[in-house]
Amino acid sequence: MPTLVYQVNRRSTNLLLRRFVCVMSIIFSTFMVIGRLVAGVHWFTDIVGAVILSTGLYCLYKAMVLLFCDDK
Repeated sequence: MPTLVYQVNRRSTNLLLRRFVCVMSIIFSTFMVIGRLVAGVHWFTDIVGAVILSTGLYCLYKAMVLLFCDDK
């Protein structure tokens, strides 16, 4: 979801679309976390670990985009 928001913000000039995608990705992520906790699919520590791992992967992704894409 963070890469989706990043790419929409990077490529789109439509402010309404950018806000919509950002809000919907937050809502989707929130419901995904709550649903997995309530269903017992994952423990809270699994989700914390996934957030930490995802943050690192997002930083690597953003660095590669900034390194190899010279349009912005």
